[in-house]
Amino acid sequence: MSAPQLLGAAGLIVTAVAIHAGWQPSPPQQLPADWHERFRAAALQIPFDSNRVPIPDSGLPRGAYPKGAPKMTIAGVKTIDTGQVGHVVFRITSDSAYPRLGIASGVNYVWQDFKNGKPRQFVIPADTGLPERSLVVTVHYHPKVPKWPRLRVVERQAPGTAMRPGEQPQTVYALTLCVRCSRPGGWCTSGDTTRSRVMIDLATLESIKAYFARNKVVWASR
Repeated sequence: MSAPQLLGAAGLIVTAVAIHAGWQPSPPQQLPADWHERFRAAALQIPFDSNRVPIPDSGLPRGAYPKGAPKMTIAGVKTIDTGQVGHVVFRITSDSAYPRLGIASGVNYVWQDFKNGKPRQFVIPADTGLPERSLVVTVHYHPKVPKWPRLRVVERQAPGTAMRPGEQPQTVYALTLCVRCSRPGGWCTSGDTTRSRVMIDLATLESIKAYFARNKVVWASR
């Protein structure tokens, strides 16, 4: 290959690299800066049922509770939304943070919707200085259908412990969220509700605004 041909080939390579380096992915759509404040103001106008304390799952002793976990209560929402329409499902009030479920200290509102037919939840603190957290929800069923959303105390294998043949696993208590179930045949487990990294996007925000509009709550600016 002659020198001019080498330069021509190099020129092609440089051109290709320049085009690739100049390409940038579309930036993620940003939520309005005041969306969290608007959400809090709107959520204050939504009616909730009475506060209820966490209850032990079937088979656990009375008074069972995770060591070091904060005291908290849960209240179901009184608005009526059916099917897979996104809506606020309950309000959780906690003495301090419970990171395992993304719960912040104080009041937290839990939004639930469906993505590809699967339920997911966002924990949105009333404190606008704190970020929302997302949860993956596994639909599970109970012999007796619960009448309201619940915080359940469940038993799970202690972190960092290995079970040898013939040994009973070391267990600890944990809190999990129990959504409304409609079929018999199961119990709550610590894996029913787990953290995820999904964040609220513009499409979800539009669903949130539509929910408040259905319930005649104004999505007002400051």
